[in-house]
Amino acid sequence: MSEAYDDDIAEEEALFARIAAAEPAEGMETPPITPQAGGRPHKVDPIKLVAWRQAHKATIAATATRWSVSPATVKRLSKEYAGAAKRERSRYECSRLDKELQLHQHQLWQMYNNQLSRHLSWVALRWFPAWRDAKGTPREGAVARAEQEALQEAETQFQADWTRSMGPVPEYVPPW
Repeated sequence: MSEAYDDDIAEEEALFARIAAAEPAEGMETPPITPQAGGRPHKVDPIKLVAWRQAHKATIAATATRWSVSPATVKRLSKEYAGAAKRERSRYECSRLDKELQLHQHQLWQMYNNQLSRHLSWVALRWFPAWRDAKGTPREGAVARAEQEALQEAETQFQADWTRSMGPVPEYVPPW
């Protein structure tokens, strides 16, 4: 192998190392934007400005008016922070969808429990006359056991019907 080839590889590896250090790894959040040492701080958050412009498909002039900056600033920030703004919008959309999914799972769990409770109350209501007639008699224990068995069978049947028509029985998911 020639030394020239080794030099090219070393330069390329150094370049890749600088790129890897500059770009956040997947799953990591981008570091906060800070002005250059000695520079003036940003008047607005550039990522929010560019993300707003992308989300609203706004013109440079409309964005400049909305954020009270010059059109040149909007143009410059749009070029510099387009990728970061796109990632920020994607992150926000994913978190919004996660919350929405969690809410739907909670609502499914509530619906399952409400329907199961309603179903079991109807089964228990059918046993009320037999339980009332057996109260205070030697048959009271046998009627109570038969009622519990009927309720357990009704719950098992309800879960089987729910699984067949709605999918697996949901687990409890806290609302937030």
